Amino acid sequence: MVETTVEEKVYPWVRAQDILQDGKVRTDFQLVDVRTPAEFGEVHVPGALNVPLADVASHLSELKAKSEQGPIVLMCRTKNRIKLAYDQLNQFGVSHCHLLEGGIIAWKAAGHPVVQGERAISLEGQVRMVAGAMIVLGVILGVTVNPWFLAIPAGVGAGLFHAGYTDSCLMGTILAKLPFNRTHSPLKRS
Repeated sequence: MVETTVEEKVYPWVRAQDILQDGKVRTDFQLVDVRTPAEFGEVHVPGALNVPLADVASHLSELKAKSEQGPIVLMCRTKNRIKLAYDQLNQFGVSHCHLLEGGIIAWKAAGHPVVQGERAISLEGQVRMVAGAMIVLGVILGVTVNPWFLAIPAGVGAGLFHAGYTDSCLMGTILAKLPFNRTHSPLKRS
């Protein structure tokens, strides 16, 4: 396992080869995927639990119980959402928790086993679509109706700059709370 420091915060990273045995996830690890249900349905690791980031708080007691059975390994598309999920779990006292390096993208690229489903729009893709639509709409309204509508694309641009600088996205957080990006079922393996 490798530990890295980002902004003076240390996260317990784990590599895929550390949790694999004979090409399968070791049974002593609880793999928890914090992507949206649509992203999870598109591709996920066999046996992984889907607990979208927006739902982690509502499943804290279940996740704490799972961590007592064995270490939890959090995964997402790359790495951003698992840091937020890790912070939530850590604040609740779930200390037996690791973060998967590279997320599902690196996992799949390395040829590790996955369950492949239908294509879905990732949360990042949804953010790009909404931001783009807001910019186009703001420019059209600013040119045709009232120049004050040009504040919309300026606000979106400022928000995107802030998201890039802080590595957190308010629009993504809001979109993650929409019903199709959440799961309301109890935790169970895929």
